[in-house]
Amino acid sequence: MRFRVLAVLTSLLLATAIVGCSPRGGNPGGGGGDDDDDDVGGDADADGDSDSDGDADGDSDSDSDGDADNAGPERCDDQLDNDRDGLVDEDCPCELGTNQACYTGPAATRGLGVCSDGEQACGGQPEFPSWGSCAGDAVPGDEVCEDGIDNDCDGGIDEGCGEPDCEVPEFTEEQDCSDGEDEDCDGLPDCEDPDCSDECGDECAAQENDCEDGLDDDCNGLTDCVDPACNCGDGEVCDGRDNNGDGRIDEGRACGDAGDGNGACPPGAFRICDVYCGVHQLCDDEGMWGPCIVDNSCEQVPECDQHEDCPRGEYCDYGACSPGTLDPFGGACENDGDCDGGFGGFGDYTCQVDQGVCISDCYHHDDCGAGFVCDLGMCVDDPYVPGQC
Repeated sequence: MRFRVLAVLTSLLLATAIVGCSPRGGNPGGGGGDDDDDDVGGDADADGDSDSDGDADGDSDSDSDGDADNAGPERCDDQLDNDRDGLVDEDCPCELGTNQACYTGPAATRGLGVCSDGEQACGGQPEFPSWGSCAGDAVPGDEVCEDGIDNDCDGGIDEGCGEPDCEVPEFTEEQDCSDGEDEDCDGLPDCEDPDCSDECGDECAAQENDCEDGLDDDCNGLTDCVDPACNCGDGEVCDGRDNNGDGRIDEGRACGDAGDGNGACPPGAFRICDVYCGVHQLCDDEGMWGPCIVDNSCEQVPECDQHEDCPRGEYCDYGACSPGTLDPFGGACENDGDCDGGFGGFGDYTCQVDQGVCISDCYHHDDCGAGFVCDLGMCVDDPYVPGQC
């Protein structure tokens, strides 16, 4: 009787186990509980490999690059180091005396560039043979420039070497401050780039970097617009030459203006004085700015070379003091209302209270953009011919 009860209980337990383990669906070609083609069940995805990461790249991490950057359990017979311990197919069965290819690098790099398989042998005791170490495989290394080889096995050759592809910049800051290259594609290589300030210290830049900072970046004695490297004249360069072929030299404030102060300059260059109409300075043979001279006559200004040389209510025009308001008696403006209607009824004028004159856009030349000058309080294209006598 006891044996009959035990037999019934055993039958019930077996039936329960069969129902509990029965797959809800399966691949006719495999014995597992998923839709892949392997014979290892229970990986809970339908991607065709035996891991459960949801992709078919052969590793056990969740990305699809195949490099097993999150090490998973070792898999047999794929010849890779899945658990990233430096060993391939360890603890996997093998036939004593046989050999197989092996690779210890990331799976995604296998067969790319210099990366290639090595070989391992099945050895050990006849009862428990196992795969030995992988010998002779080549894994990724650092990219070597100008060797024409994909050293890091990423499918690219000499990437990061030489002049970068600035359509898709690789770096956000300068990488090497002495290689002559502009790695971050900001137009400033090496010590010209502020990224290199700590490494380069006070070293001079190869050319003027900022044409409005008041500094001589390249240490050539020429600061900002006076340096030919700057293009302050909207096509004309400060060099004492007619660069754009219009018959004029250094027009359009190519050399800045006299309000920038005195300093070294390219001999033969011209810059406009901080007054209205045609008054310029000539850079002498020693590279220093001379006095303000009137165009056409090339004589020194009769009264003024800046507005502040004139009484309040007047500005400097063509080297002479002229009324700067609507008051026929030369009185100074005190507020914008004194300038209503403009000169001759044209323009919208305001009062430049310090000098007591009416202006529209500007008082100084540097109130205007590149290529423009301030003439009678308005920003205009430079109409003058510097130094014409």
